[in-house]
Amino acid sequence: MPAGPVAPQHDLRSTPHVALHFALQLADSEVLRVRRDGADLLLAFAAAQVRPLAADGWPVDGTGPGHVRGLVLRLRQANAAALAGPWGDAIGRLAQGRLVRGGQAQATLVVPGTLDGPLRLTLDFANGTPFQADAQGLAAGFDGAPGYRESLAC
Repeated sequence: MPAGPVAPQHDLRSTPHVALHFALQLADSEVLRVRRDGADLLLAFAAAQVRPLAADGWPVDGTGPGHVRGLVLRLRQANAAALAGPWGDAIGRLAQGRLVRGGQAQATLVVPGTLDGPLRLTLDFANGTPFQADAQGLAAGFDGAPGYRESLAC
């Protein structure tokens, strides 16, 4: 008898109708731009490092890490103090990132999706630029089709 839950088998190639979500890995994702939109802060990703998830939250069988395009994180009611700085430097590859919500830190985030309530997003860019924003919620979605591409890295 198994010690824990057994993951259902999902194969992205044979079941393209499976509704996918992705586990966003902040580290090694690439930010295209950061900009203000009213009280919100938008982070657009050129390429976001992800792992495909089926609608039930389990990894899709037969796929590995990859990337998607067009991911946008909307930090709702972002702290204005977080916007002071040379935002032109807040682009490029992320060395690491972390989302803290309710005192719990996480390095991944399920997208698309929303989080309500106070949170802090901290990003360290590979170019040395630090980024930190406090917000009252987060909405993650895609500008167009995500176009998942599996990584070919060895």
